[in-house]
Amino acid sequence: MSQQTDTSQCGGIMVEFESDDITDSRTTKARNIPGSALIYLKGPKFLIYVSGALSMWGDRMWHFAISVFLIELYGHNLLLTAVFGLVLAGSVLLLGALIGDWVDRNPRNKVAHASLFIQNTSVTVCSIVLMLVFSYKERIEQIWDGWFTVSRH
Repeated sequence: MSQQTDTSQCGGIMVEFESDDITDSRTTKARNIPGSALIYLKGPKFLIYVSGALSMWGDRMWHFAISVFLIELYGHNLLLTAVFGLVLAGSVLLLGALIGDWVDRNPRNKVAHASLFIQNTSVTVCSIVLMLVFSYKERIEQIWDGWFTVSRH
């Protein structure tokens, strides 16, 4: 297979330009092969996989960050993190069937929008509360006359 190229001399430097028909034939070959990686990367299946992976990664990073913040808040002790995990698992156990029934009774699009709104709102509120607690930790301890420190340990 021979490639057609235009060569020109430019100040002692050889410059080669590929003709347009070679590049066009390469892209059409990539489009015509059904199993090519390019088609797969642009397809909806791959985009759904990437979306799910990024969503799971963000969720895991949030849980890790919450655990680190709770450890720092409680004085380098894992008790508050364990209570957080227990509350999270208990809420899944108690509310899982109720939420599952709600998902089955309503249209999927409505459920997806509602769950994303609730999740994003919860993360925002939790982040704001953590920021306020870390920012005003000394003032909170002064207002509560040390009970904040006692309740932490």
